[in-house]
Amino acid sequence: MPVHQHFSRTGFNNIIPALFGAAAVWAAARAVKRGETWAYWLSGLIAGFSFYAYIGSRLALPLVFGYFGWAWLMKPGESRTAWKGWLIAAASFACAALPQLAYFASNPEAFVGRLGQESLFLNDWISQEMANTGQSLGQVYWGQFLRSTLVFVTYPAPASFYDSPLPYFNLLFGAAFLTGTILAVVRSNRPGMAVLLGWFWVVVILGGMLTSLAPQNQRLPMSFPAAAGLAGIGLAGLSELLGKVVSARWVYAFLALILAGGAVMDIHFYFGAYRNVSYYGDPANEFIYESSKDYLASADSRPFFMLGRPEVDADFPNFRLFLDGRQRFNLDYAQIDLDAVFWDGGSIYAYSTPEAQARLTQIMAALPDGSLTNVYRKYRPDELLYTKYTLP
Repeated sequence: MPVHQHFSRTGFNNIIPALFGAAAVWAAARAVKRGETWAYWLSGLIAGFSFYAYIGSRLALPLVFGYFGWAWLMKPGESRTAWKGWLIAAASFACAALPQLAYFASNPEAFVGRLGQESLFLNDWISQEMANTGQSLGQVYWGQFLRSTLVFVTYPAPASFYDSPLPYFNLLFGAAFLTGTILAVVRSNRPGMAVLLGWFWVVVILGGMLTSLAPQNQRLPMSFPAAAGLAGIGLAGLSELLGKVVSARWVYAFLALILAGGAVMDIHFYFGAYRNVSYYGDPANEFIYESSKDYLASADSRPFFMLGRPEVDADFPNFRLFLDGRQRFNLDYAQIDLDAVFWDGGSIYAYSTPEAQARLTQIMAALPDGSLTNVYRKYRPDELLYTKYTLP
């Protein structure tokens, strides 16, 4: 998956949940299948330490105990011996997680973290989207669901630290993924299949559908190992079917062809078109960098004025880095007294979002004596990056 290569190569923190998820499921599977004490201990330990990492890593906890729970539901008789392992897993989880949980208990805002800003249940993004698009509540949620799921097989993956015109899976691996998903549903009485499906869908729904501006590529990496696992199940299922009509030699040739062909397609895209066109050049961060550079080049003591919401805010860390010691103001709100703000002139940097451009139009109508300059993206000169409006 080029998207997995991308987040791994850039050292993005959000790739860590994928490691926790894969390690937790492996340890839980080993514990269930072999009953090994150390595997129960390790699964609880991984789930506990996940609370010290990026918020998405905490899904390791329900993955571990979900695996144990589903195994018990499918074979309840095994609980007579497995309960000791469950206690070991719970004890190792407590040993690892209790210090951090104690901190969260006294600092609940740290436990919620970015979830409080991005969850659709804790912000007003849904109401704004309904007002902007005229869609109903159901239509907005349905669109969020489609963008978060079909980005794996058919939809592009825009912005959000990746910005690819292609879905996560290429045609060959995408077909294997869909086949594997169907097979996993059919065979969901097996704990591994059920947990793999749950792992994938929980991340896609909580980290994709139920967050603003889906699909947020940087919130979906924890689903990548599960998606790859489902694709592997699909290839295994197709091989089993093919093995009924041809010899094993042809089955191996089929697998080699699919794997080699898919790998070549991914490598050709990621190190070819994706790199050459600089798709990764996130427009929001490009705006922050280029507008800051332009502002500093003017050697002006006046504040930095900008329009960028809902995607960019003047208090973003990169603005604080580039414009350290300089005053920064958002002008996104209509109740601002523009005459008082611009009594000495100044420049407004308006990001290319429709909301920012609409607000700039209002400001230009109220203060019509300025000059307008359009600035386009460095590697995509046909795309507007921001508009600069300078008042004397």
